[in-house]
Amino acid sequence: MQFKNGEILVSPKTIYWFDMPIAITDHEKIELLKKDILLIDYRDDLNTIITFKDKVKEIAAFFYNFDNIISKKKLVDENKYTFSEKLIQLIKEFNFQNNLIHTTQIDMKLSQLFKENGIIYLEKNFNDKRIALSVISALITPFFSNNLKIRRSFLRLNLAPMKYKVLIQDKKNNNIFGYIKDLSLNGMGIYIENPDDFDNINLKDLINLRLSIKQSIIKISNAIVSRKNEESKEIGITYDITSTKMIREDYATYLTGLIYNWLKELINKYGVINT
Repeated sequence: MQFKNGEILVSPKTIYWFDMPIAITDHEKIELLKKDILLIDYRDDLNTIITFKDKVKEIAAFFYNFDNIISKKKLVDENKYTFSEKLIQLIKEFNFQNNLIHTTQIDMKLSQLFKENGIIYLEKNFNDKRIALSVISALITPFFSNNLKIRRSFLRLNLAPMKYKVLIQDKKNNNIFGYIKDLSLNGMGIYIENPDDFDNINLKDLINLRLSIKQSIIKISNAIVSRKNEESKEIGITYDITSTKMIREDYATYLTGLIYNWLKELINKYGVINT
């Protein structure tokens, strides 16, 4: 898929959240993205769920804010059960595997209706962000794992042909210049300017990086050279976005926010991300 900032390849663990509680702000979304969890706030009518068919793979989950949904539809109590049955059929029709209904209502009939159809139903106040984040964390393993092993996923922005500069400093304090090819939350690809410099870089070398992106400077320490491509003079770098030994917290937040905003603009344009 082409996007104005370059090609975006994305397959994170994605939660499409129908009427996400306003307590979940961009800060929480960015912190979760550092853990490879992408929250997508979806506020169109539920009937547009058809747009997700054939686009959403197994690394996706769906949360439904039941209180907000029935409030927008102006449903009285006796109609919410009929609506719930229609919602269940809609979910089954498109074979979405990971679904969660959350509500502040205490209603045994509703609870039984969803649970007997294999849909998680939680009577919790998700307007409390601590509760919401705790539930998300608790569901990562059952929603996004095979045999209790979390599915590996990735998030990568291909930035070429834009030339965001990189200054690489090795442990001998040699300065090597290049441009970012692709960028993720745990690494990047870098084109090396000088072929002689490329030959002096070795796999598993520890290096420091100074990135110039959108008039901002981001520094990463103790990154590891994980890949070399002789033909294109490109190296691959890995790091841990959550480790303060590798990247300062403010740099990590800025870098994650940059990627998140790119994704948010993509979602606003296309509606969903192909995974």
